[in-house]
Amino acid sequence: MKCCEVICEREDYHLLESQLSPDHLRLFVSLRPEHTVSNMVCCGVHAVVACDRFDLESIRFLEAKRMDLIINPGQPSDPAAMPLHTKQRTWINNEQRAELLPEILSAAVSSKKSSHPAAVLRSISGTYNCLGLTFASRRTCIDPDQLDKILREDGYRGLGVVEAPCIGDIVVYKNNLREPLHVAVIVSIKTNVDPNQPPYDIMVLSKWGFEGEYIHSVGYVPDALGTPQEFWTERKGL
Repeated sequence: MKCCEVICEREDYHLLESQLSPDHLRLFVSLRPEHTVSNMVCCGVHAVVACDRFDLESIRFLEAKRMDLIINPGQPSDPAAMPLHTKQRTWINNEQRAELLPEILSAAVSSKKSSHPAAVLRSISGTYNCLGLTFASRRTCIDPDQLDKILREDGYRGLGVVEAPCIGDIVVYKNNLREPLHVAVIVSIKTNVDPNQPPYDIMVLSKWGFEGEYIHSVGYVPDALGTPQEFWTERKGL
């Protein structure tokens, strides 16, 4: 449980007792008045990841419990949210997260190097996600449920089958239920002359969850991020 001790020392928590079991992490922590319960639970999530004892669904469950502790998460009353609006001045729910431990970031890089060796790491940080990279200049995390609002109110339009994508356009990745999971920004396009190949070789920049930013071919992402299904642009003509 060294990871719990390191986290509590960093956050100035007083760890009274800890117990790690195959299916749960139990912490008995003394907090100061300036500490928030939601941030403390977030540190517990980080400890779970560092201990490498929980699967992804367990981590997502803990994250959901952390959010349940916040009234109106991501909205103006949430202290972790920053002022962020669409062009039509509609609030965008968001959350500025604390940085992950270096050990967690390093493990994430090693994992992706093994599973996706062709992806080029640009940067590594846990403080923002793919929508935060694309629509908030790497400053915060934006849940995919905000994507439709952003695309609509920021003046994006979907590209049809006859309109070629362009550098700077957005790729939207979805699951089998057509729910948005991920976004990427096009950074390179090459036209294929071989009729047996897709019309374009597209390279994108995207943030893989709360891990690294990667430059990769458009379909070369972890399964959890879905598949590229839509292209969007804010380009305007004269």
